[in-house]
Amino acid sequence: MTTSSPSPEVNLVTVVRAHFGLSVRQLAHYLDVSAGFIAHIETGRKGMPAAMAPRLHGLSRLLPPPLGQGPAAPPEPSGYDPLTPLPHPKPCSALLMLLQPLPSCCAAACSTARSSCRSSGSA
Repeated sequence: MTTSSPSPEVNLVTVVRAHFGLSVRQLAHYLDVSAGFIAHIETGRKGMPAAMAPRLHGLSRLLPPPLGQGPAAPPEPSGYDPLTPLPHPKPCSALLMLLQPLPSCCAAACSTARSSCRSSGSA
C-alpha cells in the first residue's frame, strides 16, 4: 500500500497556520475560503487554487528561514523551567517603614487622637 506524500502547498498551509497560531477558521477567513476547504487542503484531499496562492505566499514570506524571509526564530531560553517556583519578592523600604512600630512620642499622639475621634463619634 502506497501513501501519497502531501504536496508543498499542503505543508505550507499547515506550517503557516501553526507558525502564526491561527485556527482553521481564522486562516480560512483571511484567505476568503471555508474552514472545510482549508481542512481539505491540509489533508491533501484538495489542491490549493491559484487565486489563493498570492495571499498564502504573502504570509509564508514572514516565516523564519528556511521556509520564508522573515526574521529567524528567537533562541530557546536557556535554563528556564516554567515549573520552578519564583523567588519570594523582597519587600520595599516604604512597606518596611509602615510595619515598624511607631516611636513613643507618635504613639501617644495617635492614641489621644483615636480616643477623641471615638468620643466625638459617639455623641
